[in-house]
Amino acid sequence: MILFITRKHPPSVGGMQKLSQSLTKEVGRLTPTSTIFWGGSTVFVPFFIVYAFVRALFTVPRSNHVKLIHLSDALLTPLGVVLKTLLRVPVVVTVHGLDV
Repeated sequence: MILFITRKHPPSVGGMQKLSQSLTKEVGRLTPTSTIFWGGSTVFVPFFIVYAFVRALFTVPRSNHVKLIHLSDALLTPLGVVLKTLLRVPVVVTVHGLDV
């Protein structure tokens, strides 16, 4: 299973949101997935990061099937480093043009 963690997801609007939604949907047709997402204001992103961290800590060990964690943008990279270290699951990050 792939665990997607994204802070750019509908109902908020934009290209990153569309990409995130399409990626999780299409990959979900090929393999089991789970998604932790935030589709609201960027003002609350610090709270989302804490929420995503706690939720991932409970999701990964319980499923024993999570083989990969995918983060939707560079802002979530520190979260990925911590999750990889604690959970021993590979982490990948999609970096978008304006993130660089």
